[in-house]
Amino acid sequence: MRIFIENCFHWIGFHIVNKLLEEGYEVVGERSKNRGVKEEYLFDFFGRNAAFSLSESKENNDYDCFISVNKKIPESNTKTIIQIKKYNEEGFLVQQIELIVSLLVGEWMPIKKDGVLVQNKLIHFHSKLFTEAIYIGDFINACMQLLKSTNVSPIINIKSCKTGKMEKENLEKYIYIRDNRSKDEIIELLKKHYQRHKHFYET
Repeated sequence: MRIFIENCFHWIGFHIVNKLLEEGYEVVGERSKNRGVKEEYLFDFFGRNAAFSLSESKENNDYDCFISVNKKIPESNTKTIIQIKKYNEEGFLVQQIELIVSLLVGEWMPIKKDGVLVQNKLIHFHSKLFTEAIYIGDFINACMQLLKSTNVSPIINIKSCKTGKMEKENLEKYIYIRDNRSKDEIIELLKKHYQRHKHFYET
């Protein structure tokens, strides 16, 4: 399967590309016109992989799947949309899925020593909102399952099991993710990442 990733140097896009390459997919990333120092550093993680390449356009290539990263929801401060479009061999769109994701956290997102930045708003590690955050690794695993699925709802809300509130209707439109790590373990991962790479975040 050949997959085009729009906004591949966004921190979520980076994790998606990395996982796809690990799974053996051929990945084409959107070439950024204004790539900064951090983006160049992230490119080195998969830039030498023979299954990865960059392109300025998705229009004139035969992709099996197109993934658009980080489409914002205007009325929400924390939610993000990941859009997945699948095409058949003739190039016709056969499936479109929009993943509406509650607060995502993970390495390479905007971060400070005491919290993460979401749309320029600081969310402290020990705030109630952070308690309901979804770790990027758990989210990416769910994405991989949806990528392989053929019969799913066109709109799926992805939430953490920690919200404590599960919908009783339209269950096919919801996925509840159970953490593989505790909140404290996630915080520790993010703090260590920040200390290791804080020169990217303090400029």
